[in-house]
Amino acid sequence: MANIHSASKLGIYGFASNVGIMKHGPTDMWNDDNAIYDDGEWITWTEISSHLERLEFQARFPNLDVDLVPVFQRLLEAAADYHELTGRHLQVYGDLGELYGAITYGIKPHRIYAQGSDGKLGNDFVEVKTITPFKTTETVTLNLKGNFSKVLIVKIDANFEVEGKLIDRKALPRTKRDMLCLEWADFPSSPHRAPAARS
Repeated sequence: MANIHSASKLGIYGFASNVGIMKHGPTDMWNDDNAIYDDGEWITWTEISSHLERLEFQARFPNLDVDLVPVFQRLLEAAADYHELTGRHLQVYGDLGELYGAITYGIKPHRIYAQGSDGKLGNDFVEVKTITPFKTTETVTLNLKGNFSKVLIVKIDANFEVEGKLIDRKALPRTKRDMLCLEWADFPSSPHRAPAARS
C-alpha cells in the first residue's frame, strides 16, 4: 500500500471485516435475487463482492499482510472513540504508524526497542515517524544518527484519516546537525492512504 485512503474511499470496511469469513444465513432467505447456486451451495452477492474487493485490494498492495488490516482499523477506531468520549488521546499513534507501514509498504518491524530504525523493507532500514492528531504542526524530528536509509512519515489527522510518505534518506535536506525537522508539506504525496476509523 502506498498511501492508503480512508476506508470509505477504498471500500475496504467490508473487505476487512470479511477477511476469511463467509457469512451464511438461513437457506430459505437465499434466492436468485440475492445469491447464486453453485456446486451444491448458495453464494451471496455480498460474499462475491467481498472476495472481489479483497482481490483488488491485494493487487493494489502486493505486500499486504491481510491479517493486519482489521487490527489496524480496530486500533484506529478505538483511538477515535476514546478521543470522542474523553477529549484525550490514547498513546497508540506510534504503533499505528508502524502498522500502517507494515500494511501499506510491507515494512517488517524490528523487535521492540530496537535502536536505529523501526523496520526493514527489502535491504533498507526504515525509520517511522508519526504526526499525531493533536499535534499543532505537521512536522517530525528525525535523529540522523539512526541507521536507516528510508523514513516513513505517517500523518493521522484530526478526523483519524491516515496517510504516509516514504522518503529516501538521500532526498532529505542536508545538514551537519544530528537532528533534522521535516515538514509534511515539503515532500510529495505518495499514492497510499490508510483505512480510517468509523465515524
